[in-house]
Amino acid sequence: MGFQAGVSAWFAAHLLSKAPIGTRFGLGRGAIANRLQFETGRNLDDIEVQLSDGSLISVQCKTTVTLSVTEGAPLARVVGQLVNLYRSVLQTTEPASGILAVSTSAGKARELSGSDLSRNNDPYTVMPLRLQAAFGLRCGQSIKIRPEWADRGNHLALQDTWTQGGRARRELPIPNSEQRQVLNEAKLLAGRGSLIPVDRSYVDQLRRFEHQCAAAGVHRIHGHRHRMRRFGTGNSPNGRHRQPVDRSQRI
Repeated sequence: MGFQAGVSAWFAAHLLSKAPIGTRFGLGRGAIANRLQFETGRNLDDIEVQLSDGSLISVQCKTTVTLSVTEGAPLARVVGQLVNLYRSVLQTTEPASGILAVSTSAGKARELSGSDLSRNNDPYTVMPLRLQAAFGLRCGQSIKIRPEWADRGNHLALQDTWTQGGRARRELPIPNSEQRQVLNEAKLLAGRGSLIPVDRSYVDQLRRFEHQCAAAGVHRIHGHRHRMRRFGTGNSPNGRHRQPVDRSQRI
């Protein structure tokens, strides 16, 4: 079960059991859930809960919320939605509560920003970084990968020679257009080969990659894949697809 589905199920269980939830969210004591709506398009729109006393709970669910200086980053959008909710509440007499529900397993990685990439004009450095951020690849995988071969339409196939410890071939889903765009650009750069220039060995390219990253001020490269490793790829260590599981016991 996905994280948002789990949060929805929590509210649904309280609606069916008529268990009060108002005080948990700073609203009226004894208020129970009367109605649930999903993906409303209003403010914090993942889950909207109407309570028996007329108050409202608006919930936005995030498996991760990473810090970023880029305009339009996920956290910035959530803050904007919260501001819109506040403005709409000012025009009514009914109380409301805005909730950002974040999985307790969320990573703490900093999002790789456009400014990080703009400080380096070497495409064989920039593209592996983008693949790491988009798919959660390890450094070696992002350099050794042959994008044309790996692209299987709805998933990315990784050869065992690219993976840590020579693991059996892994498959990573490609669920969104941003990942598809990065992969298409990687294919244009690499052609039918890998992201290792033809005049260099893997070791030479790895050293150049690390040097270029350090010169551009991009450090702790492992952190750029941390977010996707936790949730974005939906891939378990043994290569089987799974949905993110939240281990929290309360919202």
